[in-house]
Parts: sequence; C-alpha cells; structure tokens
Amino acid sequence: MLITPDPDPAFCLVTFSWAEPAGPPVDDVLVRLIALTDHAQDDGRLEPFLLDRQPDGVWSGTLRLPADLRTSYQLCPVRHGSLREGPIDDERWSAVMTAGLADPANPAILPAGCTFGNQGPASVLELPAAPPQPGWRRRLGTPTGRVTRHALGSSSVHVYQAPGAEVDAPLVVLFDGVRWLSLDVTTMLDNFVADGLLEPVVVLLVDTIGGARRYHGLTRPWLFSPLVDDLIPFVEDGWKVTRDPARTVVAGQSLGGLLSTHLARTRPERFGAVLGQSCSFWWPGTEEVGELIGEAEIEAVETGPRTRFHLTAGLHERDLLTGNRRMRDALSAHDLTYREYQGGHDFACWRGDLADGLLTLLPK
Repeated sequence: MLITPDPDPAFCLVTFSWAEPAGPPVDDVLVRLIALTDHAQDDGRLEPFLLDRQPDGVWSGTLRLPADLRTSYQLCPVRHGSLREGPIDDERWSAVMTAGLADPANPAILPAGCTFGNQGPASVLELPAAPPQPGWRRRLGTPTGRVTRHALGSSSVHVYQAPGAEVDAPLVVLFDGVRWLSLDVTTMLDNFVADGLLEPVVVLLVDTIGGARRYHGLTRPWLFSPLVDDLIPFVEDGWKVTRDPARTVVAGQSLGGLLSTHLARTRPERFGAVLGQSCSFWWPGTEEVGELIGEAEIEAVETGPRTRFHLTAGLHERDLLTGNRRMRDALSAHDLTYREYQGGHDFACWRGDLADGLLTLLPK
C-alpha cells in the first residue's frame, strides 16, 4: 500500500497491490473499504474498487480518498466470474466478503471477529489527516489492570479493574466486551490511568446476554433487563464502585448504543452518562412486541431525564447517520458532545472515539 499526496490537500491517492499466489486463477480483486465499498455494492457500482492485473501478474489500483479517512479494509480475491459484468446479488456479495484477506503489505491490523461479513483479520488504513488515536500501544513499565471473567446465569462478562481503583471508583458498562478485549482496550485504559488522564476505573465488559444472539440480547428487554438487574449489585458488591450515576457510563456501538440510550433513559438513578458510537437509531424492530425501536427512543429522550451524552457517527453510514443527527437535535436540552468522523461502521474508528468519550464523560 502506498499513500501519496493529491493536488487537492483534502484528498490522498492510495495505491493497493496484491500478488496472486499459486492456485486457482483469480478473476478480480476487490478492495473492500468498510462502508465505502459496501455502499458501492448497494448502488451497483463496484468497479472503482476493483484492482487491475498488471503485466507482471500483480494486481494493483489507485483510489482517491478523503485525507482524514480512517477505515478497516480487506483485499477480496474473486473467482468464478468477474465483478465487472454488472451488479451482483446478496449471495454473491456474501461470498466476496467471506473471501476477504488482510493486506500483507500493511502491518496495521484489526483482529479477527471485528469485521462484518468476514471473521478474519482486516487491515487498517489511516490517512494523514485522520484524528489521532493515542494510548492504544502497550508501553513497557506501565502498570496493568486486572481482568477477570464471570458467568451470570447464561450471560458472561469480564471485569477490568484499573491499577489504583479503590472504593467509589467510576464505573463503565461496555457492551461487546469480547471484541473490545480482542482490540486490547485494557492497554488504552492502563495508559490513560498511568498518564493521569483518567481516574482509575472499573469497566464491566458485557460479552453475551442471556445466551442469545447479539441483536436479540441488545434489543429485547426480557433478555437484557434481568442481566442489568444482576450486574449492578454484582459489581457494586464485588468492586465497591461508585453508586453516583454521574460517574457511571454506559457505552455501546450500533445496537449497543441504542441499548445504552434506553438504559440511561429508563434507569437514570444508576446510569447518568451515555457513550454511544454509531448508534442504531434507525432500528425498526422486528415482529417481537416490546423490542427496542430507534424512533421510539428518539421521541422519548426529548422529555426524558437529563443525561450527559457523547455521540459519534460516521459520514459514510447513510441511514444510521440520519438517525444520529435526529437524535442530536432531540438532545438539545441535554449535555451533549456530538461529532461526525470520516469513516463508517467500524471498530477502526470506534477505538479512538471510545477513548475520547471516556475522557469527556469522566473528566479527572
């Protein structure tokens, strides 16, 4: 991968290349930039993201991209027919995504399990004007927190206790805990605490809810409510954390952000701050009566309890971005920090925003 300046400083030219290994012949190679290429598939316009085979057999191509873009991506070798022949159906698109590989020329990696449609690792493209993401590299000599795993009925959680976290420590409840642990979120927490930027905290990382599929656990009150009822006394008794809602943050991405908003609205005596990333305020629900619905949360928050919010959304999230802007407007009477970034529905972007949100909502 090669990044070069564009005549317009608002853009960069990025050249991707891939050496085809021995084996069955490849008909195309697609650069799948999370959000950008996915939307191009929705629009039936994948060709700009296809590499060309060069005379030496290497596939390569150049894209003109915003200079402040951060995105995860994969290189997808395509067999059994070219993608240049016109739009493809969902089944073919699923097969293309599944074939995606991390870029061997790029050492920046997003771990396996963090990319929609593909369970393997992805690469991370960070262009020069992308917002910095300090604190995510482990440093020798930095004191490390303690992480323990616990089962609560059919749910599972991890608990991180920062060095120096004592009685009345701030509490963060963070959904999608296993993914955040794979991203080494504890390194960021350790560094911020060591640098005096963040008070020693206890973070409750929720892995699974009621043994259910992710979207069921995050949207169905009869699954998440019993867990929350158990979690709070569990962490209060075991780690003596604060009971002050102003020092308790509930944090989530996508549907986890929708649930975080709901919990702060319905349990203000315990959750006084929301860190929401690419929240699914577009979510229409399913046929299950009582399931969370994004529109209902937007309407309810205007007259709900006053809560502190830190919300972010990507400029390449389409309907989700529209929903977040509507929620931003509905929160005019609340203490709100709102930011849009050049990127998509992507842990590569959420890493930095999680850190920023914690520093905003838990100022030392």
